[in-house]
Formats: sequence, C-alpha cells, structure tokens
Amino acid sequence: MRPIKRLFINYKIKIETKIKVYNIITRTNQHYYLYHQMASIASSLFIGYARSTCTTEQVKEVFNNIMEEDIVTSVDECVKKDPKGYEFKIFFVHFARNNHRLEQMVARISKEGFVPIVYNTEFDKKLGQRVERYWKVLPFTPKPIKITGVRIMTEEEAAEISRPKHLDAPIVEDVVIEFESNV
Repeated sequence: MRPIKRLFINYKIKIETKIKVYNIITRTNQHYYLYHQMASIASSLFIGYARSTCTTEQVKEVFNNIMEEDIVTSVDECVKKDPKGYEFKIFFVHFARNNHRLEQMVARISKEGFVPIVYNTEFDKKLGQRVERYWKVLPFTPKPIKITGVRIMTEEEAAEISRPKHLDAPIVEDVVIEFESNV
C-alpha cells in the first residue's frame, strides 16, 4: 500500500489595530483550523505612576536600553493629579515586535504582577542618601470599546427631524427664466 501524502498550506496574516495586534494563522488540510492568538501579550506595557519630570523620550530610551534594541514604537503619556493635588504621569509603552527580553519581562509580570525598572539613581536631600528611582511596569490591557446605539436612522425617524429653516428658504427669489423659440 502506498503511503498517503498530506499537503499542508500555511498562511500568516498580520492585522494591526490600535487596540491589539493579531496574528491569524490558518492551516488547511482535510479539516480547516483557525488559530487566533495575540501576537504579543506585551505589545503594550503600562507605567501607572511616574514623577511629573519624566518624559516620553526618557521612557523610550530606558525601554530600548532594557530590550537591547530599538523596538519601542511610541510612548503615550497622560498627566494626572493625586488626591492632594500633586501632578504625576502615567505612560503607555508600545512595541513594534516581541523579543526575548520583552518575553522575559512579560513572564515576570504575569508571575509577580509587575516589574520594577530602575531608571535613575540620585541623591535625595530628605533622606540624605542616594536612592534608586523606579517605575512599576504593568501589562496594558485596553478596555473593550462598547459602541451602543450607533445605527442608521430609518426613513420615518429621519422624516421626524425638523429640517433647518435656511434649507426651506428659496436660494434665489423672484427670478423668472423665459425661453423663446424661433420655429
């Protein structure tokens, strides 16, 4: 008996959105499989508290140094106020792709809840000694966007909306156009 040869065709499609990056891998044989997985669990990370003096450039530089390559695509910042009225910043760090260091960081975050990253060592006047300034890095999971009530109105609903008065007024008043025929 002759062995049966199986033919596998693999397709890899990359779809990028603001919210997630997906890799959709399909494998076809006699059965059809669809494998849907997030390309990178850590395509974005989150710093929940940073001093107001921290900048997006600083965050990008620190993460690129830690990852040992230039893979940070962008850093978003948001300025907040604590209950006492002091300003602080939060950062969203977005990566172009995964690498070994990023995968290690994500694994540690999933195990411990966060990863502290020391970004500066400086002398603290209050304590009278050198201290390490650090960020607690957390996974960024965007909140799902719920769109409710978005639809096209029916013709009946649209007819009930009052038409703006300036559209009911004639554009040109008292104009008479006459045509003459020479036949």
